[in-house]
Amino acid sequence: MTTEQDQQAVLCVVVNQLGQYSIWPAERAIPDGWNAVSVPGTRAQCLAYIEENWTDLGPKRAAQTGQTGQTDGMSASFRGGPGSPRR
Repeated sequence: MTTEQDQQAVLCVVVNQLGQYSIWPAERAIPDGWNAVSVPGTRAQCLAYIEENWTDLGPKRAAQTGQTGQTDGMSASFRGGPGSPRR
């Protein structure tokens, strides 16, 4: 797709269960696990919608359980956090 085609494409904003947003071609079927949350529009309109509505970039699951940042199971000491060995 060229830049001109990209700018003229009709897209919609979709969101998944974790509250993560994306843009999707309006003429294509929305994948399982995603729901349309905006009317079809240009790429710029969809990105503006996402910027206005996706205020917390962390997944909902982490926010609901009170997790902050360490979602991959790595300990603070392995990441160089408090209590890690000094070099």
